[in-house]
Amino acid sequence: MGYAAHTDRDGTAVSASAAAYKAAAASTAAQKVDILATLALGSGSETNANEDGFPVTVTMGGAAGTGTIEVTIKYALD
Repeated sequence: MGYAAHTDRDGTAVSASAAAYKAAAASTAAQKVDILATLALGSGSETNANEDGFPVTVTMGGAAGTGTIEVTIKYALD
């Protein structure tokens, strides 16, 4: 769980970070995992998005990478 490459509102290119909010976790069954759970994983972070927004990405991999990913992020606009 992370974000795609994008441009911030200052016009600066921001590189992608596929695991910025949650590192890889293995599972063979349904599970619920916190994202943005710690300061190191972006809890309380601020974004500097331009008019195109902030592209959050989720990647499912592996030979048996099937199913549904549900993501909930709470945010405030300032």
